[in-house]
Amino acid sequence: MKQFAMKMDPMKGAAGDNHFHAFRTNNYKFHFYETKSGLRLLLTTEPGCSDLHEHLRIKIHEALYIDGVLKRSSDEANAPFESDAFREGLIEWGKRLEYS
Repeated sequence: MKQFAMKMDPMKGAAGDNHFHAFRTNNYKFHFYETKSGLRLLLTTEPGCSDLHEHLRIKIHEALYIDGVLKRSSDEANAPFESDAFREGLIEWGKRLEYS
């Protein structure tokens, strides 16, 4: 995924960041966010959905993952995890997103 994102990056990694956020097909839109530590958040939506890069960064990574998983767990960062609170938070976020 990282190689694909770098290939799709319109700025080709300028300033050390990945500027690839999403791509769209006729059937879906694929959203991508990668943290500085290498955690990747991927989401597919309907093709007409707006850019969710900031939602992935603020709502999912910062609020649900950091606050809901890392701060409450002994798991190391970026390791696979199971979290009912994270899962439920994603479902609630998705419901609110649908009507905003």
